[in-house]
Amino acid sequence: MLRLRTVLQYAFALFAALFITGFFEGLLLPASTAGALRAQSIASSAVALALSVAIFMHLAATQRSRTIELAALTVGGQFVIGMLLHQVAPTWIPGAGAVQVALEQLLVLISLAIGVPLGIKLRNRHAPRAEA
Repeated sequence: MLRLRTVLQYAFALFAALFITGFFEGLLLPASTAGALRAQSIASSAVALALSVAIFMHLAATQRSRTIELAALTVGGQFVIGMLLHQVAPTWIPGAGAVQVALEQLLVLISLAIGVPLGIKLRNRHAPRAEA
C-alpha cells in the first residue's frame, strides 16, 4: 500500500533539491554572457541530476514494494508542489517558460530512470540471501 506521507516526503525532498539548486544558480553564477549562461545551465543541471538520482536511489533502496508507482507519484507531487507554490507566491518565484519547465521535468524523469534501478540493485545487494 502506498502511503501518502512517504510520497509527500520524497516529493518535498525532490522539490527542495531542485529549488535550492535553481536558487544558487541564480544567486551565484553570473548570466552576463552566452558562454557563462551555458556553463551555468550545465553545472546547475548536473547538480540537480545528481541530487535527484540520489533521492530516487534512496526511495528505491528503502521501499520494498511498488517502487515505480511511488517514484511516479513523487515526480507528480514535486510538480504539483512547484505549481502551487508559484500560484501562492508568484512575486517570489519568477515565471519559468514552458520549455524550461519541460526540460526540468525531463531531467527529473531521467534521474528517475537512473536512480530507481540503482536503488533496487543496492537494496537487493544488501538483502539477506536464502540458502538452498
